[in-house]
Amino acid sequence: MAVVLVTGATGFIGRATVDRLVRAGHDVHATSRRPPGARDAVTWHVADLLREDPSDVCRAAGASTLVHLAWCVEPGQYWTSLENLDWVAASIRLVRAFSTSGGESAIAVGSAAEQHSSALYPTAKGSLRSLLHAGAGALGLDVAWARVHQLYGPGEAAGRLLPDVISSLLRGSPVRVSAGTQERDFVHVDDVADALVALVSNRVNGTFDVGTGRAIAVADVVRLAAAATGGRDLIEWDAVPLRDGEPACLRADVTPLLEATGWRAQVTIEQGISSMVASAKVDDRR
Repeated sequence: MAVVLVTGATGFIGRATVDRLVRAGHDVHATSRRPPGARDAVTWHVADLLREDPSDVCRAAGASTLVHLAWCVEPGQYWTSLENLDWVAASIRLVRAFSTSGGESAIAVGSAAEQHSSALYPTAKGSLRSLLHAGAGALGLDVAWARVHQLYGPGEAAGRLLPDVISSLLRGSPVRVSAGTQERDFVHVDDVADALVALVSNRVNGTFDVGTGRAIAVADVVRLAAAATGGRDLIEWDAVPLRDGEPACLRADVTPLLEATGWRAQVTIEQGISSMVASAKVDDRR
């Protein structure tokens, strides 16, 4: 089993990934800007990677594998935030420090939006991907880039499609949506975490789409959420426009990741939405 350093470990993907790495028997070290609550079998390192030299953390962890998830992800802000530029620089510092400390493989997470959008967030992610692959040989690292498609699942932050739709419908509030004709590859956070664990275990190089390999219309996903909450009559269709330049269809090419690791997504969209509705109901009772 590997010694693994996870950044962004308290985030949406990070929480699920840390749990699965521990279950797989890896020695997990994780970073956080604030001391987190106790979690068995995880060694925590308090660090602000945007502002601090990561060398001490990398040396203290002594990890062979880096899973880099930390980034700016605030809904409604991250797409255009100048902090994306800071994270490119911070990520390069981190990977260089990790290499110097004896690290052997680095796994970082990107977005399917790298392939179609010139906005700052996907451009920054795509630039980091290119830099890491180009520098892998000089750094002496295996580099895997996990390009995640339409992420969703319990614990997803408000301000994104499914959490907002489900929350509103459970309250009995109308939901204004677009026509929903665009098709996306919705991939559950648990499947994404399992894909990252597979990359840790298999030590491969390259860029890998993480998705189901199937695209579904956003309108159909909203209908599934409405059926699961009993809110079919609350959907106001075509009440907001599609974003300019939004591609008609984004679907993951899952073959490279399957061939490299044997991983494939397990959670169906129906199961995933059901889990989100159940989680939202529990949260409402607290």
